[in-house]
Amino acid sequence: MENSRLLLSTHKDYEYGYESAYKLACEQLAKIEDIKQQCLNSGAQYLAVDSKKVITIEYLDQSYQIALPEVEISLMDGYC
Repeated sequence: MENSRLLLSTHKDYEYGYESAYKLACEQLAKIEDIKQQCLNSGAQYLAVDSKKVITIEYLDQSYQIALPEVEISLMDGYC
């Protein structure tokens, strides 16, 4: 992974930080060439549905789905 510098804004609000982190995570996820193998390596579940790739991950005792290529993240049903 190349070494790059992250430019920080002078904003003091957390929303800006969350949006920046989300954008960076989406960009890094989109760069993964073999997402199926990455899921196997990390313990996530991978499923191809129609033209979408769907990843299911567990985080803080909740299940989330990530639909690619749009990077749509949703909390799975059955969890509060």
